[in-house]
Amino acid sequence: MSTEELAERRRHDRWAAKGRARVALPGRKAVVVPCASPFAAIQCAAELWGVPWQEVVHGARVMWAPQT
Repeated sequence: MSTEELAERRRHDRWAAKGRARVALPGRKAVVVPCASPFAAIQCAAELWGVPWQEVVHGARVMWAPQT
């Protein structure tokens, strides 16, 4: 499996998670994303915001969102 295929598989697994979290970052709109962990939620939120997760990880606030 190539590096690109592995990265795409990991991305797919993050977005297929059953849990939900609300991620907030000062200066950005809060988003609700699927997650298996707070770190996975930050990665998904950063993808939606169009920024590298490394820029988000220290300032983001992750709160579990109820499933509807």
